[in-house]
Amino acid sequence: MKNLVGQPIELIDTPVPLIHLDALERNIAKMSKTIINEARVGWRPHTKSMKNPDLVQLCLDAGAHGITCAKLGEAEVMAAAGIKDILVANEVVGATKISRLVKLCEKADVKVCVDSIDNVRQIDRAAAATGVRPRVLIEVDVGMGRAGVKPGQPAVALANEISGLSNIELAGLQTWESHTLTIVDQSEKKRQILAALSLLTESADQIRQAGISLDIISCGGTGTYWISAFAPGITEVEAGGGIYGCGRYRRDFGVDLEPALTILTTVTSRPDANRIICDFLAVEWLSHSSLPQNMVRFFSPKTIRHLAQVNRLNLCRGIQMQLSSCMIIFMALELDAWRLCGQLSEEESYNN
Repeated sequence: MKNLVGQPIELIDTPVPLIHLDALERNIAKMSKTIINEARVGWRPHTKSMKNPDLVQLCLDAGAHGITCAKLGEAEVMAAAGIKDILVANEVVGATKISRLVKLCEKADVKVCVDSIDNVRQIDRAAAATGVRPRVLIEVDVGMGRAGVKPGQPAVALANEISGLSNIELAGLQTWESHTLTIVDQSEKKRQILAALSLLTESADQIRQAGISLDIISCGGTGTYWISAFAPGITEVEAGGGIYGCGRYRRDFGVDLEPALTILTTVTSRPDANRIICDFLAVEWLSHSSLPQNMVRFFSPKTIRHLAQVNRLNLCRGIQMQLSSCMIIFMALELDAWRLCGQLSEEESYNN
């Protein structure tokens, strides 16, 4: 993609994702203020929706102490960009990926979640052969029903086994209380989040009582961060996708952040006064989520100023929405960020 800085927006080929930088920076500042300044815990934003080290750097500049990745491949991209404090919030299994993991530990402080002693032993053997000592976090299932050991004694038992290995360091516990995301009543949502996270922190207390040190108690996402950050015993929160202020976050999860991510798409046909056809909104999008919000927000290219590019994502300031009088109509569609960035990650080959 050629350099787009200073180019008129009508010259950009569509469809193209646009990040509205003013809104993005306000979202980052708001999340940082809540998590770091008010709750006084660490911020480790999840980068699965960012995919881009330049966007990650904006969070680090706002006070984040490290980042979270969903996959080993994402962690490799971030480490290559010079980011050192990385948590892979999933299990890394299989000889090939474990070899990549321990190799990456030579460049950065890469931590990984575990929930099986067999997996831990495989990492321990690979680390011994490489001469590194990876740090691991036990993933605890507090209600999500996905990966992770059960709270309490199962977590304590795994911690005891890990503490007996020579080439692995147990750094802490991790969870994601995602089963609380869609609770509409905020009082009930808070109650259930705190109840779930108490299972995590009580497990941590039991492990410490067994004489095992834990430094990191990690949890939270954009749909819970304003509650999770204040839960007693939590040391860091992983919310990150909220920097985009996605429609679904606001609509379904009660998140109070601005929309900052749109798609610029061209209307390719207008068969009648009530129907338009554009070069975005494929069947795969419709099968994944609901229609984008604010579908009829038209604007003139002349109202766009200060277009900048960060790798394959466009950052722009000062968008003013108005009815276009141009022959080519541009339409901004508000997006669910994880779907868009899932498509971008395939294009960029950020694979595991």
